[in-house]
Amino acid sequence: MDEPIDIIFVDDHPIFRVGLRVILEEPGTPALRVLGEAADAPTALALVEQLVPDVLIVDLQLHRDTDCSSGIGLIQATRALSPHTQVLVLTAFEETDRLIRALQAGANGYIFKTEQLDSAEIRRALQEVAAGGHFYGPQVMKRIHEMLTQEDASAPLPRDHLTQREWEVLALIAADYSNQAIADTLVISIKTVKTHVSNILSKLQLRRRELAALYYHAHVTPQHPSP
Repeated sequence: MDEPIDIIFVDDHPIFRVGLRVILEEPGTPALRVLGEAADAPTALALVEQLVPDVLIVDLQLHRDTDCSSGIGLIQATRALSPHTQVLVLTAFEETDRLIRALQAGANGYIFKTEQLDSAEIRRALQEVAAGGHFYGPQVMKRIHEMLTQEDASAPLPRDHLTQREWEVLALIAADYSNQAIADTLVISIKTVKTHVSNILSKLQLRRRELAALYYHAHVTPQHPSP
């Protein structure tokens, strides 16, 4: 029998935490085990350090944190403190900039609370994320698709037209690296980095760096891993 997926979740709404715990503790496959819950980022991070869960479920806004830096900061801190722990965002905030920031911070999945996924779908999301994969709710995928195709809705994005080096640069863009940081990481000149970035945006028919990051998060596969 497979080991259960160990989970910690953080949300500042007590009623939502109660409901989520009920869903997570229902019998089902894969088996889930709730190790703890928290209402704020510091408590959640302490639990992560102590218990090393497979997945941390995170709301982006915690305790009236209007710029959601606490949720984003928690994702970053968790990925740095416990590389084993994957992160699934479950939030009411549907703004695209928050979606991009969460993925850049290291989240493996993103679900809007308004999607109201059932227990089986949440289990599938947790299974995908725990295995190091990615899961996006239907409305999140729709948002990503809209963002990626709004430049030219008549033309499909050429997923397989990037070179290996361009995929490496794109992965670093998705990780929120600056051009200088990309140059330092890949040991190439910043002029070469700018050329690669320009070529990537051109090939993907995108005008903004942020959209390139979304493209990577939506389409990355084991064939094109992060550097």
